[in-house]
Amino acid sequence: MCDGHNNRILKLNRNGDILGVLGGAGKLPGQLDFVHHMAIGPSGSIYAAEIKNWRVQKFAPRFQ
Repeated sequence: MCDGHNNRILKLNRNGDILGVLGGAGKLPGQLDFVHHMAIGPSGSIYAAEIKNWRVQKFAPRFQ
């Protein structure tokens, strides 16, 4: 799930419990600034589109 206001991507279970978090506020690689859309690639990589950083980032298929 994209959480643009908190600059992160969340992995949730079916009950809505948070299982993992990616990102954090910023402009460096791995940081996000108002993520608003994402897609999952065939290998499980996450592609995240950001509004304020004007970019799409690719994250490896893992969560912290």
